[in-house]
Order: sequence, then C-alpha cells, then structure tokens
Amino acid sequence: MCKVLKVPRSSYYRWLKDPEGQRKRKYMELDEKIRDAYFAAKGRNGSPRLAKDLQVSGTPVSRTTVAYHMKEMGLRSK
Repeated sequence: MCKVLKVPRSSYYRWLKDPEGQRKRKYMELDEKIRDAYFAAKGRNGSPRLAKDLQVSGTPVSRTTVAYHMKEMGLRSK
C-alpha cells in the first residue's frame, strides 16, 4: 500500500500511533484558550486585544493567528 501511495513506511507507522497529530492538538488547545478569553470578555474584544491577553497569560500567539482562529470559529467582536 505504501508503494502505491508513494508514502514512506515510517510515516505510515507514525500515523498509526498518532492519527490526530501534534499540530491539530495544538490548534485545538489554542481554539479553547481563544474561546475562553473571548467569552470572558463577553465578546467585546477583537483579535488584537485577545492576542495581548493570551500573551500576558503565557500563550505565545500573534494577532493574525488569533484572527484566523476566530474567523474559523465564527467569533466576532461586538
């Protein structure tokens, strides 16, 4: 199967051990933090202020990343 799909065997076995992946888990954790900060501010803060709040709390994140995740989740500031 790996030969047909031209995928290294090591990648296939890595995927078997961790089908979700580290990047997806990291993004899911970030989504949760953004959602918590958004609702803590009662939906008043946009991406610049949420990014600063997350940076103060110890999560290194940029404004553009927060804006992207907010757009994906359908969150908009009031």
